[in-house]
Parts: sequence; structure tokens; C-alpha cells
Amino acid sequence: RRALGRREPAGNQACVASGIEAGETLRSANGIPSSREDGVSALGFGCGNVGGLMVRADAADQERAVARALEAGVNYFDTAADYGQGESERSLGRVLKKLRPANAIVGTKFRYAPGDGTIGAYMAKSLEESLKRMGREQVDLIQLHNDIRVEAAGGDLTPRQVLEEVVPAFERLRAQG
Repeated sequence: RRALGRREPAGNQACVASGIEAGETLRSANGIPSSREDGVSALGFGCGNVGGLMVRADAADQERAVARALEAGVNYFDTAADYGQGESERSLGRVLKKLRPANAIVGTKFRYAPGDGTIGAYMAKSLEESLKRMGREQVDLIQLHNDIRVEAAGGDLTPRQVLEEVVPAFERLRAQG
């Protein structure tokens, strides 16, 4: 997996990025600005609830939108287990299986909640469920969707939890492939 590289802050969320260097400006084969030498498009296709395309639209509209994005050089697709209670992942998986793009890069997210068991075990379970919904054997990026705060409340995590539990769990998942 290109899934689990170095830890990067994203607002007050933690994400694990696969090595994008700030300030790089490269171009994909179709001319879309890329932030990586390996061709990850600088623009991504968001599969979330805001626009709702991958959660509420019909299958033909989803396929047309993803196909057009790929034609335009957009190859990064951002989804999450929380988007439409997994519907976004199911839809994206179905569309990518039908279109079979060689260069699609998929990222997903998980949100840990108190009572979900240990963080590491929950992360592994969440990833396996996401892979099953998408019909994939791997993803390129997995991100923590929780807020990180000095004093955690509700579903927030503390920096200590991230460093002592989340990061080692990401590393274990990466080592497993």
C-alpha cells in the first residue's frame, strides 16, 4: 500500500500522507497539476455527503462523473466509512470496478468512538470493512477522521493517543500490506 507514509496535520485532524512535498508542481499525463512524481492529481474527487453524488445519485450519474474526472486527469478519490453510512465506499467501489482505471488512487477514513474497543483493533476492523464495501484488496491512503484536542471529549482523541496508539496501528497496517 502507498497507504501509510508519514503523519501530517490536516486542520485539527491527523492524516497519514504518502509523501506529498509542499510546493511541488508537476503535471499528470493529461495536464492536470500533480503534487507528486508518481502522478497523483493535485485535484481530488470528493465522494462525501456535501455534494452527495456518491451517496445519493443514481449509478449512471456516478459512473459519468467518475469517468469524466478520470478523463480530465483527476485520479485521487477521497471517501470515508462515515459518508452515507458506507454508501460512498460501496458506490465508488462499484464504479471503479466497472471503469477499471489503471491509475485510480483511493483514500478512505475511519472515525474512532469511545466504546469501539482498542484503537488499533478498531482501525484494522474499520479498514477491512471499508475494503469489503469497496471490493478492493487495498487502499492507497487511510486517514483518521477524529478531531485531535489536548483534552479529548466525545469522539476526540488526544495527541498522546495519536502518537501512542494510532501511529503504531497505522504502521502495523502498512507492514501487513
